[in-house]
Amino acid sequence: MTAFFLNPEVRWRAWADGVVLFSPRSAETVMLPGAAEALLLDAASAEGWSAAAVGGEAESALADALLRLAALRGRD
Repeated sequence: MTAFFLNPEVRWRAWADGVVLFSPRSAETVMLPGAAEALLLDAASAEGWSAAAVGGEAESALADALLRLAALRGRD
């Protein structure tokens, strides 16, 4: 299985029926629509989470998941 890394704590895997965000350290998992993958690619390549445009373009579930999982980054 190939997983993409947003940061050392957050990864995702795209499936036919959606995208799974997961954090092995916190055992946190979030399922999102498949359309979220393009926004996740943008977030992974942005200079920090604040540069990722997840506002009006993303579904509220994606924005909430990114905010919750981004908080893990501050724990390192």
